[in-house]
Amino acid sequence: MQLPRWLAGAQPTKETTADDRPATYAIGDIHGCLEPLDQLLEKIAPRPEDELVFVGDYIDRGPQSREVVDRLLALPHRCVFLMGNHERMLLDFLAGEEEDIYLENGGRATLASYGGDPDHIPAAHLAETIQRFLILAATFCPKVLREFEVNPLVVSEGRLVALDAVAVMTPPGHEVEAPRTARPIEKIERLLQPRSIALVGVSETAMNPGRIILRNILGAGFDRERLTIVKGDCDAIDGVRCAPSLAALPAEPGGIEGRADLIVLSVSAAASTLLLEEIAREERAESVILIPGGLDENPKSRALVSRMHWALESVRAGEWRGPVVNGGNCLGIRSVPGRYNTLFIPAYKLPVPERPADPIALITGSGAFAVSMSSRLAHVNPVYTITVGNQMDLTAADYLEYLKADPRVEVFAVYLEGFRPLDGARFLKFAAEITESGRTVILYRGGRTEAGSAAASTRETPSGTGSS
Repeated sequence: MQLPRWLAGAQPTKETTADDRPATYAIGDIHGCLEPLDQLLEKIAPRPEDELVFVGDYIDRGPQSREVVDRLLALPHRCVFLMGNHERMLLDFLAGEEEDIYLENGGRATLASYGGDPDHIPAAHLAETIQRFLILAATFCPKVLREFEVNPLVVSEGRLVALDAVAVMTPPGHEVEAPRTARPIEKIERLLQPRSIALVGVSETAMNPGRIILRNILGAGFDRERLTIVKGDCDAIDGVRCAPSLAALPAEPGGIEGRADLIVLSVSAAASTLLLEEIAREERAESVILIPGGLDENPKSRALVSRMHWALESVRAGEWRGPVVNGGNCLGIRSVPGRYNTLFIPAYKLPVPERPADPIALITGSGAFAVSMSSRLAHVNPVYTITVGNQMDLTAADYLEYLKADPRVEVFAVYLEGFRPLDGARFLKFAAEITESGRTVILYRGGRTEAGSAAASTRETPSGTGSS
């Protein structure tokens, strides 16, 4: 392939001034064509101080998608890489969605450039293989393994098979702990007492969960002037303003435009994944309540969950440290100090006690349990009711760690069907600190009997019933 004649004979038109200011070049639609990319870079001859903005569609159609990606990643210049629709289609393909659409729009060329055969490697297996490598790296590198390489991988009966591998062990005396990016627990303050809230998934015409959440938040006394619905086809719902996108969220006093303290996602698992990626990438929120099911408890959702984890991990090491996320598969939170309630049960079915809050924090993995207890003990008004769901990000131990310093809580009532790996030890540590201060922690772990285990397995247990 050759450059167009109009570009092949052109010379850079960048005007050189006295201060020789850095230039910005926008490049797009490379589509797996390495030679024209190299010719273009040679023509514009960017300097180290120049900025190259690549506007997506690096892959597909052309025969050298892998080589193009490798070349771009090796560029010594200041580069900005934006996602194009072909990269979006690849992520959907790896998640097992719209596979035919991706293959028919040039995806076969990309897979072939990486040594794959789309007719013989199921997308789910490819995603699972990548996930296993990530887990291995997170578990053993660099404390046990300094380097681990598998090369080559070949296709055999629809699966990838390693023909050769090499592992370099970390020498004795040089062990280091694998980096673990801690969750910004202090941001639970913005989750439990947000200054501004944005809702995604509110219907204008039907009483869907998002609409019930909206009315429950208003009923709890949250200031409607600090509440925004993200919806592009109307101006207001129930007297609450709408914004067409997360980027259009209004700035509250002392806040930042395009950012809320809390965003409640009441849409599908797939849509929530895209939104959480945007929230992390563009710094849209300090905290998130992730309502939808179909995450963790559904094996087909592993790719979506992995994308969510990577979106959070990619920003946790930075100065902002990203949002904290409650859920998924949860009813959310009712916070008396925060004056909001996302439990999407209509008020006439689950009325809120009209009395001062009791010094109780109810923390449950099951939203159904929280509703059942709130209904049976209608005279009790917990200061916090927190349904953690799958504990994809924030865990029960995280809430004990944060709330142990809250003077409004004297009793911690916790119902769980399982802990995240190693979270049981953290839970016991903070529970001991709380009880040593003279307060009470009550833990009821469900799913211990055969019948209970069978019931728990039908819903969202964090990592298997009884895991600690």
